[in-house]
Amino acid sequence: MMKVGLFIPFSGQVSHVQQEIRNGLGIGVNSDEWERVDFAVQYYQSNVQEDLQLALLHLESVSGVSLILAVMDRNHESAMMACVKNCRCPIVLINMIKSRPVRDHGLRHVFMNSLFLSSSQFVLANFVRDLLDQQSCICLSEIGGITGLWDSLSGADHIKGNLMGYCQDASDLIKVLEVSSKSLFSASTWFRELQNEANVEFVEHYQRRFAAIPSPFALLAYEIGLLLRNQYQKKYPRSQNSIVSALRRINVTGPRGAINLRADCQRSSVVYVSKVGTRHKGGDDKREIVCREEYREASCG
Repeated sequence: MMKVGLFIPFSGQVSHVQQEIRNGLGIGVNSDEWERVDFAVQYYQSNVQEDLQLALLHLESVSGVSLILAVMDRNHESAMMACVKNCRCPIVLINMIKSRPVRDHGLRHVFMNSLFLSSSQFVLANFVRDLLDQQSCICLSEIGGITGLWDSLSGADHIKGNLMGYCQDASDLIKVLEVSSKSLFSASTWFRELQNEANVEFVEHYQRRFAAIPSPFALLAYEIGLLLRNQYQKKYPRSQNSIVSALRRINVTGPRGAINLRADCQRSSVVYVSKVGTRHKGGDDKREIVCREEYREASCG
C-alpha cells in the first residue's frame, strides 16, 4: 500500500481540496482499488518558516510516507520554498498562485506546477521555455490569436520564426508539445478544460464513481497517480529514487503526437501516455505510460 502525505493550508475549503486530491490520486494510481492508497494529512496556517518546517517535518516523519503533495498559496510561497529544500521525501508543490512564473530551484526531489494554467497555456509556455533554453514559464492570460502570443514574448523576437514553424495559427498551439523538461514533471498535467480529449476518460470515471465533476485538484492528482502507477503495482518496496524517477517522466497525452525539441540533449526523455491497447479489463482500454523505447517495441511488436 502506498502512503502519501498531504500538506494543506487550513482554510474553509480544506476538506474539499483534501477529498479531491484523495479521489484523483487514487484513481490514477490504481483505478480498480483506489481505496487502498493510504494518506497522512498535515494542516498548516502560519507563514513563519520555522513553523512550516516543523509541520512539514512532522508529516515527513509519519511511518510509511513515501511522497508528499503540498498545496501552496501566495501567503506561504517564500517560506514553503525554503522548507522543501530540507525535505528528505519527494514532494510535489501544487501551486495555487495565478500567472506566476514557474522557477527551477535546482532541487532534484521537488516538482512544481501551476493549478491555473490551462493545457494550451502550459504546453505553449514550456515550448517557449525550451526554445529560450532557460528555466522560466510564460503564462498567457488567454490564447485568442498569434497577436496575443507575440505580446507575451516581448524581448524574444529571435524565436518567433522557430515558433511559427510549429504554429500556423492559434488553433495549432495545442499541437506543440515540450517534452524535455526536468523541473516540470508533466507536459500535460494542468488541465482546466474538462472537454480536452486527454481528460474525458478520467472525467467519466470520476463522475461514475463520485457523481460529481472533478476539480483541477483532482485532475492534477490523477496525473500524478498515473506517473506513480507502475511503482505502486511493484511488489518490492519503493525507494525515493524510484519515485523521483517516476515523477520525472513527461506525460504527452492524446492523439496530438509529440515533438522532441532536444533530440540530441541527454536530458531529453520522451514519454508517451496513450491507449496502446496492450491491456484490457472489462472491455475498457487501460491507459498506459510507456517510455520511448517501450513505445517503439510495442509498435514493432
